[in-house]
Amino acid sequence: MPQATVKISGPSDAEGTTDANGRASFPVLPVGTYTIEASHGDHEDGYGSAEVTTSPTTARVTLGVKDDWSKFRGQVSKDEEPAA
Repeated sequence: MPQATVKISGPSDAEGTTDANGRASFPVLPVGTYTIEASHGDHEDGYGSAEVTTSPTTARVTLGVKDDWSKFRGQVSKDEEPAA
C-alpha cells in the first residue's frame, strides 16, 4: 500500500513511508529482532516482526480494512408490539 507509515523498533529505531509499490526500505540496520508497525489512515494498523541477519531480510505486514460507518445509511425504528 503506497504512503503507509512504517515504524520499526529494536536494536535501532526507524520510521519511513512506503513507496508506490507499498515497500519501505531500511538499508542499514544492526543485526537483531525488530517489531514492525504499519499504518495508513484508511486501514487498520498492521504489526509484525523480523529477525535481521547479515543477509538481506524481508518482512511482510498486512493492513486490515477499517469499518467506515459513514458509508452506511438507513433508519432504525421500533416495531409495534403484535396485537394479541
